[in-house]
Amino acid sequence: MIRVDPMRPETKEQRHVHIAREKHTSAKNQQVAWNQDGSRHDRKSFNAGLGQQDAVRNIAAQALNISRELLETLGSGTFGAGGLLLEGAEPHVIVWRLAVRR
Repeated sequence: MIRVDPMRPETKEQRHVHIAREKHTSAKNQQVAWNQDGSRHDRKSFNAGLGQQDAVRNIAAQALNISRELLETLGSGTFGAGGLLLEGAEPHVIVWRLAVRR
């Protein structure tokens, strides 16, 4: 599951992306989230192991349209797919469901 939340100036919240496996969408400690500037969004519930996976970092970087080197935590690799999201003028939440093939 990939969810991109809009910027909220009234609460000083940056645009950010949440990423989790489908079975862990309700478990905060099994998710990762990054802000537009690459900092961790939910620092206390950020799953560092998941955040170090190349595929997850590539998805986050592409969803936020930033370089993956800006994302906090370590990892390397490339993402071969096209763009993940388009934003409209109105604030809204976009939810993506991905199937991972192994």
